Amino acid sequence: MNTDEIMHLALELSGFTEVPGDSGTWYPGANIRRVLVGIDAGPAELKIAKDLGFDLLIAHHPVERAGFWKVFLRQVDFLKEAGMGEAEALQVIDERLEALKLQAHVTNNDHVPSVARLLGMPFMNLHVPLDEIGRRTVRARVDALLAANPSATVGELVDDLEQMDPFNRAATRIEVPYGRRANRAGRVVVGMAAATNGGFPVARALFEHGVDTVLYMHIAPEDLKKLRESGLRGSLVVVGHIAGDSLGLDAFVRALRQRGLEVVTFSGIDTPEM
Repeated sequence: MNTDEIMHLALELSGFTEVPGDSGTWYPGANIRRVLVGIDAGPAELKIAKDLGFDLLIAHHPVERAGFWKVFLRQVDFLKEAGMGEAEALQVIDERLEALKLQAHVTNNDHVPSVARLLGMPFMNLHVPLDEIGRRTVRARVDALLAANPSATVGELVDDLEQMDPFNRAATRIEVPYGRRANRAGRVVVGMAAATNGGFPVARALFEHGVDTVLYMHIAPEDLKKLRESGLRGSLVVVGHIAGDSLGLDAFVRALRQRGLEVVTFSGIDTPEM
């Protein structure tokens, strides 16, 4: 395989038709047989991959931020799912969106890609496509539970999700930092695969528009504090960052192995052999 084919595979599995702004091929490669895959990778990992004879290094998290803010616009889809209009949804995310745009101006976007070029080490990162695979997996699990038991509680939802691999082998547990396990799960929005979580503004807007349960990978302490002070009706479920990332990464690694590639995982993921 080559890097174009690997990128196409990630897009196909996620249902995307274009490479999103938080993903990219930073140094292309062909005749790829041995791949090193991790959640985070930088100059040191590129050198390690080169020294160990890998044909390609794939990182999950973005290595440059110029187009990261564009992916955050996917939060609008979650807000529209709750019944909001697009203009209103854009207002909800406006402040965070502006912050992400400004962040691109202070980031050395070529730092890691330039090291890949110097080493001649094929390198790519796949962020939201793999997170979308994870989001769809969780969405399907949630829908199946609610179809079988429309009155399921938040606690029952959490217990069901924790049976899934990789949640059942993660270092962290799925938590309910806002609301109660005894609450009815009701209308659930799976707020994953949008660059990062929507924080307090998105959770608040979803609760105000009748969503009962919001599911994030993670939330900042200051956003959780605002949520707790708000007194809004609803529950927030946090599945864990690395565990959530691993959902999509595991599926992608298995797809690469099915195509005959030798794939070694590190940096936060340990995908079991098939």
